Amino acid sequence: MITVEYAFQKLKVPNKIVVTENNTTHQINYNKNINSLLAGICVNLGLLKPDVKDYVLDFDNVVLNNNKQDARTSYKMTKAYHPCFANIGNNTVYFENRNGNTPAKYAQEQALENCFKNLKDNSISIKSFRGDAASYQKGVIAVLEENVKTFLHQKRHQCRF
Repeated sequence: MITVEYAFQKLKVPNKIVVTENNTTHQINYNKNINSLLAGICVNLGLLKPDVKDYVLDFDNVVLNNNKQDARTSYKMTKAYHPCFANIGNNTVYFENRNGNTPAKYAQEQALENCFKNLKDNSISIKSFRGDAASYQKGVIAVLEENVKTFLHQKRHQCRF
């Protein structure tokens, strides 16, 4: 009998490991094939339509508490993973796993570049981006200026490009 875990082994990719100047180890797992599959499924099932040009992309990191061997202590002082997710409505179109000690703002510019490229490759257009304080970085804002018309920050602030 073939298990789901066995069947998905071909989609598995190694973690990117980065050690910072202050000796913090970050593990990031970006899987281009799975992200392309997520966006492609949304388009092929008609959940997202290429002719719609006013989608809002929500981007956030979530602390997922767990007791896995490779989980790290999060800012909430629990063992966790800290993945980032991009959603359009209830549809997840991008995710990247990170270990618990990786802050939400770490490498967010690269994550958003990957996310927007994936969406464009799947003919999904984004009008507005909604993110929290972790998205308020010079490099991230530069990526947003290239890809969206409006950046919604913490529901009360709005920046038009």
